[in-house]
Order: sequence, then C-alpha cells, then structure tokens
Amino acid sequence: MANLPGFTATASGSGFVEFKADGTYHYTPDYSIEISLNGLTGTGQWSGTLDGTWSLADTNFVMGQTSNNLTGSVSLGGSELPMPTNRTFSGTAAIVSCQPETLTYEMNSPLGLLRTTLLRVS
Repeated sequence: MANLPGFTATASGSGFVEFKADGTYHYTPDYSIEISLNGLTGTGQWSGTLDGTWSLADTNFVMGQTSNNLTGSVSLGGSELPMPTNRTFSGTAAIVSCQPETLTYEMNSPLGLLRTTLLRVS
C-alpha cells in the first residue's frame, strides 16, 4: 500500500511480546493507525492476542504460531471495514543483532523483507 497514490498512514503505540523461558510467546497489540486516502481520513485499531512457540537454531530465530485471536478494523470516511491482522509470528527469521536490551531479526513476509527490533522491557 506504500505505492498507492494518495495513501498515507501513521502508526502510534506498540505491541508487547513476552518470550517465556518455556519456549512459548504471547503477543498483545496496543497501537492504532491514522490513515488518509485521497482526502478521506480514518483510523485503524487492532486488539486481541496471539500465542506460539519459539526457539533458537544457529543464527536463526524460529517461531510457530499456535493461536491467533487478533482482530482489526478501520473506519474510513464513516464506514467500518474489517482489517487483516498482518502480524504473523510464524517462520524462521535471521538474527541481525542480539544485544542485552534488543533483538533484531529479518523475516520474509507477503510485503517483502520485514526487519523487526524487539526491546527488552523490565
């Protein structure tokens, strides 16, 4: 959608992923998106949870989604539209950087190569 003429989007907020020592993870989104399409404005909101398993294999970060209860919607020009939940935590990602406070990985997605940095929260 980045190449769609007249389309802009600005995201605010974050998503929280808890990676547990037992090899499972839990994701909760807490963000919204302000959009504009040829003069129409709207907002997008996501909620719910997503769970799965994780492991490390050499320099790869491997994730397997076990449940996806995410939902999303966008209000554009006064109309509510259901939105796909584009966060899929399944697959093998290449670890780019692993520091005490961050983990950065790259993973192929339907939209191309996706680089994600996870921040440690105490």
